[in-house]
Amino acid sequence: MLIRDLEGWPPPLSESYSSDVIPAKLEPATLKGCKVYPATKGEPAKLAIIVTYQGRDWRSAIANLPVPLLRRVEATFRGHEGEPIAKLGALEIVESA
Repeated sequence: MLIRDLEGWPPPLSESYSSDVIPAKLEPATLKGCKVYPATKGEPAKLAIIVTYQGRDWRSAIANLPVPLLRRVEATFRGHEGEPIAKLGALEIVESA
C-alpha cells in the first residue's frame, strides 16, 4: 500500500505559530518530522506531522486509522526528513514498525 492510498492523504496543513516572516522564495512543503500519539480522552490516535513551508513550521495529522498502521507510516517517513510532502505519497508503507 502506498501513502497516497491512505484515507485523508494528503492531510491539510495549519500554521504552528503566527509569524510575519515572508519567505525569500516559494518552496514546496517538506517533512520536518512526525510522531504517533495514542488515543486520549475524546481524541483518536494520530500521526502528528510537522512540515516546513514558506519559511515556517506547519502542522498536520493523520487520524482515525489503527495505531499499528500509524506506526508503520511513521517508520516509512523515517529518513525522509527534508523531502517534499508531495513525493512522500508515492512511498510504499513498510510492512512492520
